[in-house]
Amino acid sequence: MAVFPKSTSLIVGPGYLSDKSRPGGVSDPAAAPEFADRRLQEARFDGGLAVGRFRAQDFFGDGSLYLLEAPGHQPEHVCALARTTPSSAPGGATFVFLGGDICHFAGVFRPTEKTPFPDEIPESAISLRRDWTSRSVCPCSFFTPHHPNAESEDAARKEPWYKLPVGEHTVYTDLQQAATSVSRMSELDVRDDVMVCLAHDASLLGVLPVFNKQPERDINEWRKEGWKETTYWSWLNEVAVDGKKPREPEVEGFWRDGEQWDYEAFKAGL
Repeated sequence: MAVFPKSTSLIVGPGYLSDKSRPGGVSDPAAAPEFADRRLQEARFDGGLAVGRFRAQDFFGDGSLYLLEAPGHQPEHVCALARTTPSSAPGGATFVFLGGDICHFAGVFRPTEKTPFPDEIPESAISLRRDWTSRSVCPCSFFTPHHPNAESEDAARKEPWYKLPVGEHTVYTDLQQAATSVSRMSELDVRDDVMVCLAHDASLLGVLPVFNKQPERDINEWRKEGWKETTYWSWLNEVAVDGKKPREPEVEGFWRDGEQWDYEAFKAGL
């Protein structure tokens, strides 16, 4: 929040402001500068409004921005659905689903029954792989035999590639709630008038104009530009085949503020 002026309100999920023990919350000294002299407001989801299966708040009251209750990563986690073109536009209204940390990899909710793997994966979706460079398109059968959660070719084309990760260091405070939130998002992801953007989907950075580099641009014409189709299967750049890395990692280890960070020492000090 430090990059925004103090006149910018901070909107958080229900219960965030009242949880005094929460790391990163209003009582955390490390986060205090983010909250100081700023209007704080909790989203409200008790008005009976729903977007799909999400409880929602029409934030401005005009249908341009909906806040969505999406717990799992944290109890107060919220997403947003922003209108990008109006109903009067050619082809009708479109929206961008701002997923935040609802999950961290698009392979958790793709493919599906309604959006199965195409027969051929476009070259633009796997351009970073070092094991497929000789052809313009790649048959989906290059990937489907390696699907970790499917028992047949047909299932491999229609079942999400991964499940939400479990374990000692999972990033979800409530895995069941997270799975429910992801399921609700998936129902919007298959619509041709909604483009899902996750906070950690690096594949978007090479296609969409980003604020840091092109602050004068927006993504309102994403459907006209074909950006959803271009990025929909780009997560396959990260999927291993025969246990081999698809490409060299861009970063080794943990980095913070431009320096390598001893994450194990950080965990030990918690």
